[in-house]
Amino acid sequence: MSRTVKDLRQHGARRIYMYATHGVLSPAAMERINKRGVTEVVITNSLPFPEHARKCEKIRVLSLGQVLAEVMLRIYEQKSVSQMFWENQKKMGSKRPSGTATV
Repeated sequence: MSRTVKDLRQHGARRIYMYATHGVLSPAAMERINKRGVTEVVITNSLPFPEHARKCEKIRVLSLGQVLAEVMLRIYEQKSVSQMFWENQKKMGSKRPSGTATV
């Protein structure tokens, strides 16, 4: 992570956003996030959110509840689960501002 952030900065990224499905946030990882100039780290609530990470304003936790409920409903109704993700992708489009990097 540290090397990637450094490389992105050297190539002109002004803001760096990191995304992880499962946020395994050790104290050492939290220290690197705070020191390396990462703008935001987005994780899901698939794992318990560690107490030591709760103080970091750069961490955003997204709930998987609605997605999992929709997946279960689609499976029950024998509908396409993958279609749900394609439909959502079309709705979202690309919302990343210029001058940003996603890791």
